[in-house]
Amino acid sequence: MYILNTTFAVEDSALESWSRHLSQTIIPELQGLEFCNIKLYEILSGENDEMHSLALHCEHKNLDAISLWLKEGEKRMKKNLAQQFGERVLIFSTVMNQIF
Repeated sequence: MYILNTTFAVEDSALESWSRHLSQTIIPELQGLEFCNIKLYEILSGENDEMHSLALHCEHKNLDAISLWLKEGEKRMKKNLAQQFGERVLIFSTVMNQIF
């Protein structure tokens, strides 16, 4: 099983709108591509009070499906987020392979 971890840095002023966008657009798209066990975590680093760090974890059994998402879906998501929020929402992703 592979895990796609997408980390978002979201300014306070954008948090509510970003959260709506995530639940109405991004998560349904991931579900439609057979990603499962989708969970959102708040990263508790305490370093920046003006930004919220959030990690979206989702699993997929097929690495090719994740690669396709990163190439097409995430590219589209980044463009949409940049248009809607500018630099108030920043994003990066990593892919992990579960060892045990």
